[in-house]
Amino acid sequence: MSAIIRAQGFRSFHISLMSIPVIFLMFAFILINAEPSRAGIDFASKMKALRARMNTPETTTTESSSSEISGSNNQSGNGSASSSDSEKSTVNPPVPPEVKPHITPAEPKNRDKTVKRIKKNRTASSSGPNPFMTKTDTAYTPLATRKGWRSESDTVHKYRIQVPRKWQAGFLMDGNDRVRTFVSPDNNVSVRVRTFATGQGVTTDLMRQAFQQYSLGGGQLLYNETGVLGGVPASLGVYSGAFNNIPVTVVALFTMRSGIGYIVWSMVPQNLFQARSDEIDSVLATFEYLK
Repeated sequence: MSAIIRAQGFRSFHISLMSIPVIFLMFAFILINAEPSRAGIDFASKMKALRARMNTPETTTTESSSSEISGSNNQSGNGSASSSDSEKSTVNPPVPPEVKPHITPAEPKNRDKTVKRIKKNRTASSSGPNPFMTKTDTAYTPLATRKGWRSESDTVHKYRIQVPRKWQAGFLMDGNDRVRTFVSPDNNVSVRVRTFATGQGVTTDLMRQAFQQYSLGGGQLLYNETGVLGGVPASLGVYSGAFNNIPVTVVALFTMRSGIGYIVWSMVPQNLFQARSDEIDSVLATFEYLK
């Protein structure tokens, strides 16, 4: 199966994370809407070819999701505003094809600093619940919406994630894949959730390998852990590389449930990783399945 995935070759789907304010304004729209590019479409087509080789039929879905915002004095989300994505959002139009970015390994000093930070975070969380993997499977209680955050729910692929209220959000269909995009106000931190139907033989490990090789163009794996999320196996990977000659750090969560694959990932410039890693952890830690 690993050979099949490599042969199918996902092309990269990347977003631009610039640290220069002027360029931020130029690329803010692309950060939200850049997914259905040549690379993004290629990702969907390769997934379709992979599923076809496994004789697994494609599933066509329609948009049916909801978003709610927690009140400033209400952390449980009671009394929060909610609306259907089918009423407020449409599929974003494609943008011109992108040139595939070149990902190169990080400099040793940056890599060592990032690894040190990751290990520190893992050690700090060892005394309590891991922010990414939970063993509380049978008695799981849904997370309350955080004060000042917005909750985005996908009722088709059955998941929910929370982001700070001021983050920009977008939704699009990339073939049969459902993609949600979130970008911080300063455009330095991006989080995406891609969900798609899987076939027999696909595992989180194969998803991780394909993501690293074809979506990141190689990159470098700095940290990896496996565990259980909502009662199913999950894998977490942290990668370093360079995008448009800017060193970046990518944190990605891979999991599957009931024939649906989930890739939840973030990207941030390496020089901001230490300052923003808690923020990234907080967002990724809110990912949860819906009943």
